[in-house]
Amino acid sequence: MISFSEAQERLRKELLTLAPVRLPLDRCLGRVLAEAAVSDLDMPPFDGSAMDGFAVRSADLAGATADAPVRLRVVGEVPAGTVADRGPAAGECLRIFTGAPVPAGADTVVMVEATEAAGEEILFRVPARPGQHIRPRGQDIAAGQTVVEAGTVVTPAVAGVLATVGVAEPLVYRAPRVAIIATGDEIVPVDQVPGPGQIRNSNAVALGAQARLAGCEVAFTATVGDDEDALRDTLARGLGHDILILSGGVSVGKYDLVKAALRDAGVVVIFDKVRIKPGKPVVFGLHGRHRRIFGLPGNPVSAFVTFELFVRPMIRAMQGDPALDNRVVKGRLAAPAVNRSGRRTFAPAQVRRDGNGTWQVELLEYHGSGDLRALVDANALAILPEVLSELPAGSLCEAMLLPGIATNE
Repeated sequence: MISFSEAQERLRKELLTLAPVRLPLDRCLGRVLAEAAVSDLDMPPFDGSAMDGFAVRSADLAGATADAPVRLRVVGEVPAGTVADRGPAAGECLRIFTGAPVPAGADTVVMVEATEAAGEEILFRVPARPGQHIRPRGQDIAAGQTVVEAGTVVTPAVAGVLATVGVAEPLVYRAPRVAIIATGDEIVPVDQVPGPGQIRNSNAVALGAQARLAGCEVAFTATVGDDEDALRDTLARGLGHDILILSGGVSVGKYDLVKAALRDAGVVVIFDKVRIKPGKPVVFGLHGRHRRIFGLPGNPVSAFVTFELFVRPMIRAMQGDPALDNRVVKGRLAAPAVNRSGRRTFAPAQVRRDGNGTWQVELLEYHGSGDLRALVDANALAILPEVLSELPAGSLCEAMLLPGIATNE
């Protein structure tokens, strides 16, 4: 059995990044850019109006007052998407709409709410400074500017920027293709009522959801009983994927067949037991140069936790994401915590910031590694050191935030 730190070190030595591909922009959400995006234009591409109003020469309004308004004649209008034939001469203005190019000769825009119509003329009762309500060309982005760096995750905002600068098919790292195999004679389909000694197949569902949330394509899912031949055949189908995740059958009991089957299939096992709780009998191995294999415990919380600790960092690395691990924060324990297992323990917890901005860590009621219900209310896993037996209330405690779950940060 190795320490958690040693397991992390061994895992990191086997990280790899998949080859990048070009994809249509609308299929890139959550992917990581493999190259920087450079703008092909200034943005805005022209001096544009930030308001609905009137394009004028500021010099014409220099003497405007409430008692002696300046009258300007409307000589045209500029809707968004059009260009004015001419700009205003002395004593003239053009009606202009938000996003439209400011006509030549006009150096300011007066919003319509600050004016008054008087027949074919517009009354202006206050002066206007040059540049008012005008978005200058190139204010946001300059042509040739790098707008998004390589290694950036494509969020909705990033996708919008890429569209703005004409990157219709970004170069992004390929999403790993994942196979999930749940093992055990006791497992029945989700839509089936379990018989005596049976349980529904929650692991395949939860692990599939975790993999998809991490950006994977779940390409193969199977269930196999405690039968060596059936396991061997199912493994052969799962090993053709970038990542193979098995749940159950990784301990040392009579019916724990996974480790032997993996070795028989040519998997090189890097570690098979880690000093953590839950999830001690976790397996990580290699199949060829590019396949990564994980054997996770069958207890649902153990499977969930070991996915976050070991599988997710591999998935992120394959996608070129520099942020491999879930974020860890340090907060104050709301109540005493005990850990006498001699293993680093990851316990379901709720973390939140108090009025002073300090993280508070509350361990949730938890009945052991079969109690998946405890994770429903958790937004983090409290990390209890293996060398400590008890932490008093108020002690500092690290907590790993779970992805896709909001905190009050």
